[in-house]
Amino acid sequence: MQFLAPLLGDAYLPFSSASMRPSALAVVANDIVLHDRKRLLECGSGISTIVLGRLLASRGGRVVSVEHDAGWVQVVRRLVAEHGLEATVTLVEAPLAPAPVGTLDWYDVDVVSEAVAGYSHDLLLVDGPSAWMPGHELARLPAVPVLGEYAADSYTVVLDDADRPGEREILKLWERDSDVRCNLYSGQGVAVGHVGGAAFGLV
Repeated sequence: MQFLAPLLGDAYLPFSSASMRPSALAVVANDIVLHDRKRLLECGSGISTIVLGRLLASRGGRVVSVEHDAGWVQVVRRLVAEHGLEATVTLVEAPLAPAPVGTLDWYDVDVVSEAVAGYSHDLLLVDGPSAWMPGHELARLPAVPVLGEYAADSYTVVLDDADRPGEREILKLWERDSDVRCNLYSGQGVAVGHVGGAAFGLV
């Protein structure tokens, strides 16, 4: 939290059990600064949208954040406005629909594809959709197969909740089927992978 203090602003941010850990947010912020990331694509909106949006706004970057919960989109939209991030953060409301990869629902691919076409993200943060319910452990699997085609030549992938069995299995499948190779930061609960190389460590 001390490291993140410059990014929290004066308004209170409602951290909860569903929020990314502050230490995990610091890992992502490190990657933005050390590897000069400018275009964040985020699966699952929330406090991370605001904290990382503030950092990217200060560096001339942008955020596209995909969220399926219409009510939560309105909450995050209000926070975006309160923090003056309307020019930096684009919220995409994409309902869940049958995924093109795996057997579970994921964000509506037509909605997401239209929103990210031409965006060429260099940082992919996967913290949604929800994957804690039994039977939904692989809900985040489609992120790399679907969104990888819209990525820059060099980009970072961050998977939150990587200390859970479902996310561990997702990492294995991503590494089997793509160029993503991830390192697990168990203390922060995230896995970080790079495509196209990355010069610096994150923690």
